[in-house]
Amino acid sequence: MVDAGEQEDPALADDDEGVVSDEKTQGRRASVSGGRRGSVTGGRKSVRKSVGLGRRASIPVGPDGRRRSQAALLDPALLALLREQQLEEKTTRWWTSPWKALWVLFRRCRRRAKKVRKNAGAAIGKEVADSWGKTSTSKAFASFQRTSPNDLRAQVGDKLVSLYGKFTGRDDNVDRQNKRRHRGGVWLAGKQSDNEEAGFGIKNFIIDNTGYLDDFYDIEVEIGAGGSAKVYKCIEKQTHVARAVKVMVKKSTPDFARLVQEVAVMKTLDHPNIVKLFETFEDDQHIFLVMELCTGGDVQEKLVEQGVLTEAQTSIVIRAVLGVLAYLHANHYVHRDIKPENVMYKDNRADAYVQHLRVVDFGYSCMHQVGHPLMTKVGSPYYVAPEVLAGSYDCRCDIWSCGVLAYMALVGYPPFAGLSDAETLRMVKKGEYFFHKSTWSPMSKLSKNFIRKLMQVDPDKRYTIDEALAHPWLRASGWARPELLRDATVDRLVSFCKYHRLRRSAMLAVAYHLEADEITVLRDLFRGMDLNSDGVLTSKEFQDCVVACGISPELVKEMMISVDADGSGTIDYSEFIAATLESHMYVQNYPALLRAFRSFDQDGSGGLTVDEVAETLECDCDSEMERIFEEVDTNKDGVMDFGEFYTMLGFQLVSSALEEDQKPLALDYLEIDSE
Repeated sequence: MVDAGEQEDPALADDDEGVVSDEKTQGRRASVSGGRRGSVTGGRKSVRKSVGLGRRASIPVGPDGRRRSQAALLDPALLALLREQQLEEKTTRWWTSPWKALWVLFRRCRRRAKKVRKNAGAAIGKEVADSWGKTSTSKAFASFQRTSPNDLRAQVGDKLVSLYGKFTGRDDNVDRQNKRRHRGGVWLAGKQSDNEEAGFGIKNFIIDNTGYLDDFYDIEVEIGAGGSAKVYKCIEKQTHVARAVKVMVKKSTPDFARLVQEVAVMKTLDHPNIVKLFETFEDDQHIFLVMELCTGGDVQEKLVEQGVLTEAQTSIVIRAVLGVLAYLHANHYVHRDIKPENVMYKDNRADAYVQHLRVVDFGYSCMHQVGHPLMTKVGSPYYVAPEVLAGSYDCRCDIWSCGVLAYMALVGYPPFAGLSDAETLRMVKKGEYFFHKSTWSPMSKLSKNFIRKLMQVDPDKRYTIDEALAHPWLRASGWARPELLRDATVDRLVSFCKYHRLRRSAMLAVAYHLEADEITVLRDLFRGMDLNSDGVLTSKEFQDCVVACGISPELVKEMMISVDADGSGTIDYSEFIAATLESHMYVQNYPALLRAFRSFDQDGSGGLTVDEVAETLECDCDSEMERIFEEVDTNKDGVMDFGEFYTMLGFQLVSSALEEDQKPLALDYLEIDSE
C-alpha cells in the first residue's frame, strides 16, 4: 500500500521483493511471532525486526537519491503470510524436537511456580502482620525477634531439661533446681562460687520491668547524648527520687550484643565508684536503663571548662579509676574504654573527692581469664593501648589508658594526637610521647614518673594496679582506718548474722537503694578496711579488723558467712553497708524502703507471696522459707504487704512514726496496690 497522491515506484517494489526473499534466506530469527519483542504491536522496532530490517539494514533509496517511505513493507497480506509460515514452522519444531518442547514446558512451570511463591509469601506476610502478637505462631516469632541469643539458649536449655525431667519422672520443680545448680557455677560479681548454697546478691534486686517507662517515671530534660544513646533526667512517680535513664535505640545500635553485655555486666558490679543500675525497661524499638543520676558532668567537661586539672584533682580522679580497675580485674573483668568522658562527678562541687566520682559505660567490658588473651580491637583512638592494636592483650590495657587519662588531665591534650584517627593509631603503635617543657615544667617529677610507669609499651614492664596505688603521687590521707571500728558497729555485725534470710535480703535491698550521702561514715569505714583498694573485703581483711575489737575467731567466721550474701567468699560493698546500717539511716527513708519492696514485688501486685520471694532470691520454697514467711505475715492472709515488710525490719508502721510529707507517700502506695 502507498500513501494517497503518491505513485508506486518500480525500484521500491523491487526492493520490497528483495526484502521478502532475504527474509526467507536469513532463517527464522526475525519472525513476526518469534517473541514478545518481535510482535507487530511492539512499535517501530518490532516492525523492523519482524520483516528482517535490523539496525544495520539499509533503507531503500529512490532514483532521485531520496529515502523512500516504507509503508509498502506494512502490507497486511505480507505480514499474514509471514505469521502463518512462522506458526507452521514453530508447530513443526514442537513435534520434531521433543527436548525443545520439554524446555518450553519447564520454563512455563518455573514462571508459574515463581508467581505462586510470590503470592504465597505476600499472603503469609500479611497474615503475620495482621495477627502479630495475637496467635501462638506470631507470638513465637515476636519472642524470637526480641530475645537476645543468650536468653534464647537459656530458655531452650531450660525447656529441654524440663522435658527430660517429665519423661524420666523427676521432680516437677526441675526448672528452679536447674537455676540453682546454674547459680552455683556462674560468676557472681565477677567471682566464681563453688558453694551450692550460693545466695542472693544485688543482681536479684535490679528490676527487669515488663511495663512501660512512662507509667513509673516522668521524663524531664536531656542531660547527655552519644552514639546511639541519649540520657535524660527522670523522676520516679512513687518516691519522687531523681534518676538518669539511658535510652538506646535497637536499630541504631551497631552491635546489639554489646548492649546486652553492658546490662549483664552492670548487674554484677557493686563498687562505690561504679554507677548503679536500678531498673531496666524494653519495648520494640528501645532499651531503657534507669541508673544513678550524676549531675556534676564528666572529666572531659571539666577540662573544657577549666582547661586543665590541678595535680591534686588529677590524683583524685586517677585514684578513683584505679580503685575501680582493681575491683574489675580482681573479678576478671576488663573495661577497655577508660577515657575522660566515662568518668563522671556525682554532683557539682568544688572540693570533689574520690567518693564523688563514678565510672560509667561498660559497653566494651568483658570477662577475661588468665592465660587466654583477648583479640578484639576495641576502644578510643587516643586512649587505646598498643597491644590492643596488635590483637593480643589482657587486663593491663586498662592501666595504659589510665596513664593517658592522667596525661590528658594535667596538660589538656593527649600524648598521641594525629591529624586523623589512622595517624593517631600509628603513633600509638610506636608508643613515643614527650613531656614538652612549655606545658610540663610546672608539673612535679612524681607526676611524670607515675605516667611513665603506666605508659610502658611492653605490658610486662608496666606498673601493676597495686604498684600504681602505692605510688607516692597518689598517696592520700583522711580515710577511715580499721581502728575506727566502733563497738556499736561490731554489735550490728553480730546482730546481722542472727537475722533470718528474708530480713538479711531485705536489708541488702535497702542498702543498695540508699543515696551515697546517707551512708558517708560507713562508706569511709569500708574504704579503710579495704587495705588493697580492690573494692571488696577478703576474709583476712575482715577478720583482722573485727578480731582487733575482741571478737572470737569462731564468731568472726560465722559473721563472714552471714554477711557474704552471694557466697562469693568476699564481702562486697553493699553487703557490708547492709550489715552495718544504723536504724536512723533508713527508718524514715521511705523512698529506699519502697524501692526495696518493689525489688521483691516484681509483678507490681502490692503484696509478696512466699513463691514470689523465693523466685526473687532464686532459692527453693522450702519449709524454712515458709516458716519465716509465716512469722512475717502477721495477718495470716498469705500475702506480705508494705506494712508487714516494714515491721519485719524491726519497726512499727504507725502514724506517729511518719513525717507529714512522707506519710501520704507510703499510704498511697498501699492504696494503689490494693486496688
